[in-house]
Amino acid sequence: MKDKKTVIPMNCFDETWLSIDSRIERIYYHVILYIQGNVDPVKLNQAFRSALRRHPALRTILRRRLLRHFREMQEELAEEILNFTDLTASENAGDTVAGKIDARYEKCLSEWTNRRFNLKKELPFRVLLVKKAEAEYSLVLSIHHYSMDALRALRFINEVIGWYNDRGPADASMPEDTPECHRRDEVLQWIQSSKARVRYYYPKIMARLFHRFVLSLRSPPTRIFHDRSGSSGEVAFIHRSMSPLELSQIDAGSKAVNATVNDLLLAACFRTIEKWNQLHGKVSRKISIMVPVDVGRKASQHIVSNQLSYVSPATTSADRKDRVALLRKVSRKSARVIRNGNAFSMLYFTYTLACLSFSIFKIIGWLFIATRVYIDSFLLTSAGIIRLGEKGAEGLPRIGTARIVDISGLTPVVTPWGMSLVTGVFNGNLNMALTYRPSRFSPEKASMFFDLYLQEIRDYVVALESA
Repeated sequence: MKDKKTVIPMNCFDETWLSIDSRIERIYYHVILYIQGNVDPVKLNQAFRSALRRHPALRTILRRRLLRHFREMQEELAEEILNFTDLTASENAGDTVAGKIDARYEKCLSEWTNRRFNLKKELPFRVLLVKKAEAEYSLVLSIHHYSMDALRALRFINEVIGWYNDRGPADASMPEDTPECHRRDEVLQWIQSSKARVRYYYPKIMARLFHRFVLSLRSPPTRIFHDRSGSSGEVAFIHRSMSPLELSQIDAGSKAVNATVNDLLLAACFRTIEKWNQLHGKVSRKISIMVPVDVGRKASQHIVSNQLSYVSPATTSADRKDRVALLRKVSRKSARVIRNGNAFSMLYFTYTLACLSFSIFKIIGWLFIATRVYIDSFLLTSAGIIRLGEKGAEGLPRIGTARIVDISGLTPVVTPWGMSLVTGVFNGNLNMALTYRPSRFSPEKASMFFDLYLQEIRDYVVALESA
């Protein structure tokens, strides 16, 4: 073990993600930027190197001592951080003429996103730039979840864009993310500082934990029908979007019943899962959806860590019969859970587990997934409004002289779910990406589920207009 200054401790959520990670349960995610225009790979590589100096957690490798894991910071970075693949190179010219460039592009993305991390030998972060055609690129960032959450990944991308555009990080006053900033209990300290505004804080936390880990034994969440039964950890994804006009209609309809766009997306997800199961002859009773909630954004915005808790509202068959009534109930439930502190109950639980040895922690994590009792039906993540860099003359974010025209994300998928969904608003469009395991869902079934979800969202708009 090196000097203590080179060690980046992990908080309880970092250790939770690490304990679940395995050959099949791959706890990492990917962010894809779609770029039109010319990008200089050499300059972009240097921009990543400059940004990484401010984020030690992203330049660590995993070490173990006394039954615990530590992130050991690497002082020296490889010269080539960026991997560059040019599908328009001369050796691929025939494929372009033959119309095979799209297939090569899809294969390239699939191989990259399914390449496993070796955390003991490599950084928990890698990046790929793919040149698909002249002035058409895709930038893929793959990040292990134990090192950085998605919200901080977007801030990191903004820093990279800032360095590429020769203006440094977006926030020049932001201090370097030094090892001293990290403590195992940093998240817990932030939560405890909020308890003054929550009445009966600890009783509510304990009640939520009791409900989650005791009462839920009697009624585990309904699972989503899947047409395959493989055990591979490989994933695929589908990316779609809704127009600014549709988004404005969703927003207006939600506000009419004192709800939010996120509430509507969640309510639509409940009904979609029930419809999906009905189509395949499966009865849905309790459906519970895991919804990440950012609880540390303002308190410690410079710390690269997973500062998330989870809201997991459940609905019954009776709740899901009426669209408008369901939306109102989902809105009330989500707001109440966040307001009364129950959103942080999982944090207390994971903090307690993190005090155990990592081997025991990993066994508990494995039991949760194997028994499928404490895992929700589905994961629905919202990245909110995504802002990347400065907008150019056309109103699109720029990276050098090029434009970032779209963004997509692949979220982790654990065995009980088989699929997960991430949403975000970029350039006025409501972007959505469904990540699924081909070993459990055929591409046709995954596409059908996604279509059903999009239609349910549109049906919600119509129902709210006539309510």
